[in-house]
Amino acid sequence: MTVPSLSLLLSTILPNNTSILYVVSDGYFLFLLRLPEKKQDKDTGNIVFRNILYNIDELVQQGSASTPFYKKLLTKTIDEAICMTIRNKRMFKDELISTLVGHDITEMMVESRISRLLRIGFIKEAGIKDGRVLLRATKANVLKYRNLDTFSDREHFIDYESLIKEIEKLSYNLGLFERHRRIAKEISDIIGRDPLFISNRIANLAPAIIYTVTRIYDLPVTRKEISVAANVSEPGITKLYHKALTSLKKHFK
Repeated sequence: MTVPSLSLLLSTILPNNTSILYVVSDGYFLFLLRLPEKKQDKDTGNIVFRNILYNIDELVQQGSASTPFYKKLLTKTIDEAICMTIRNKRMFKDELISTLVGHDITEMMVESRISRLLRIGFIKEAGIKDGRVLLRATKANVLKYRNLDTFSDREHFIDYESLIKEIEKLSYNLGLFERHRRIAKEISDIIGRDPLFISNRIANLAPAIIYTVTRIYDLPVTRKEISVAANVSEPGITKLYHKALTSLKKHFK
């Protein structure tokens, strides 16, 4: 497995049809290159893109990419890679660091950029599990990267696929009819498009949606039963239930 380098990270974080790239020229300046935006010029743009990435690493290996220009490009690229890696999922800090470290990117550099992103509010500590720090994206992070082609789901602000899987599992365990499962998924779709829920965990959100369905249709399923099935607290379900109602009222207003 090839260790990460600046060019590898750049190719990962930038969408294929990007119109602007950071380029190191002769090791002295940073230029902005605008690639062709017309569809028929896409192949030409991709060729130029690959050549740029190759030449960036060549400059570094030859020692001709001098600071502070190369350093500025490198730090910006690491910041982008960190934000986009955890933009729609939680990740352990040590796992994130090991993913990015390699070649011209050191552990100390990644640690430093994580600390900066925590300070400016683009990522946030989501707790500690087994002595490991868990990181997640903030609302500002998700909103910034949502419209990029590399974002897995541009319609939803949360991990919608995981939410639907959790809804399916809970619905089955609680014995809900197919009609009510379908309604829970429809509510999930509405809530998933609301940035209000960016910071909420799927494991907490799914039971709240199920509870919303049971309250709307007066189903014989109690909050306690949902709490036990989902292994979450009853007050947590109630809190998100009211939040879901607010989102639904806003949607149908």
